[in-house]
Amino acid sequence: MKKFPLFLATLPFMALIIVKPDYFMQSARSGFALFVSSVLPALFPFFFCSLLLTKCGGVYAVSKVFGKPIKKLFNASENSAYALFISLISGYPSGASACKNLYDGGYLSRSDVKNALSFTSTSGPLFVLGTVAGAIYESYTIGIIILISHYLATLLNGVIWRKRTANGNEIFSLSENIDSAIGDAVSSSALSMLSVCGYIVVCNMIIDAFMLIPVRLPSVLSSIAFGLIEMTRGVVFSAEIEYEPLSVAISTAIITMGGLSVALQSYGFLSPSGIKIYDYAVRKITQTIFSFIISFIFSLIFLT
Repeated sequence: MKKFPLFLATLPFMALIIVKPDYFMQSARSGFALFVSSVLPALFPFFFCSLLLTKCGGVYAVSKVFGKPIKKLFNASENSAYALFISLISGYPSGASACKNLYDGGYLSRSDVKNALSFTSTSGPLFVLGTVAGAIYESYTIGIIILISHYLATLLNGVIWRKRTANGNEIFSLSENIDSAIGDAVSSSALSMLSVCGYIVVCNMIIDAFMLIPVRLPSVLSSIAFGLIEMTRGVVFSAEIEYEPLSVAISTAIITMGGLSVALQSYGFLSPSGIKIYDYAVRKITQTIFSFIISFIFSLIFLT
């Protein structure tokens, strides 16, 4: 019965594909083209480097520098600093991927991964300053407001979800076979990217299915609706909102939430460690609320 709603949603989607095969073939192609042209070259190097650093002891080096502030601020494992570092520089879903690598390597326990969920799920500066600020809004100032608001909301979210009990001893595992580190990093990264590609193509097709509905919603509702599925399309619609502070705040919230596409990508990495989708979702909701409020305040100050 829990799967019944998904079953009901899949049937009309399949019917649409059968009725309009050319339309959805083009939709799948555009999703795949987006992945190949933008996502793959931006993410694959970070996935590869993250895995290679994990296997070569990079976690210890990053934790040595940033671990104590992380433990003090979030009462989290010092090794969580590595996942936050990867997430901040490379964006979705690298933070979730890094948490998985740390869990697999023995650096984080299941409770540590759950604790890290609240502050290791971020978009990256390349997407915010390049795609959103440069291509969509054509305003570097707006890009800075979105990025700072997004990161501040992430830190505040980590504090709100701070572990209440004392954290255990740090775990370090260097049992990896260094001789095969590069090969393992390449193959694991390639498989991860294939999974990300699938989620992007499917979510692009879902959005195009909704585009067939003849009713056109106002920009605010359209941005929220499409942003819940895929953040880039949602931000494109939110940029059309005339009141700029609201437009920027909604875009920040959409980027922070990430949409169904990012949620599925992230959960695909997190589920093997025993994390439930509820754990991810509730933390994302509070992070999104914080980002909207902070961004709206900043926008009122600097854009009006």
